[in-house]
Amino acid sequence: MKNINWKKRIVQTLWLLAGVGTIVLFGAAMEKKNSKTCNDVKIEIANQDEQMFIDEKDVMDIINLNGQVTQKKYFIC
Repeated sequence: MKNINWKKRIVQTLWLLAGVGTIVLFGAAMEKKNSKTCNDVKIEIANQDEQMFIDEKDVMDIINLNGQVTQKKYFIC
């Protein structure tokens, strides 16, 4: 008859449960993060007088390619 080392089995089981719990928590955190929507956009263009190739409307158009932003706030330096 084999002598089973119960202490070793208990430690292995606890580590297994800790690993599974960590994976479950990571999955829940990623799901929560992915379900958040952007509800505020702030655009700041430094040196706008010198950089004439893009303005805040162009940036909002690029952002809105995937969906309409409902609330807009612009801050331009």
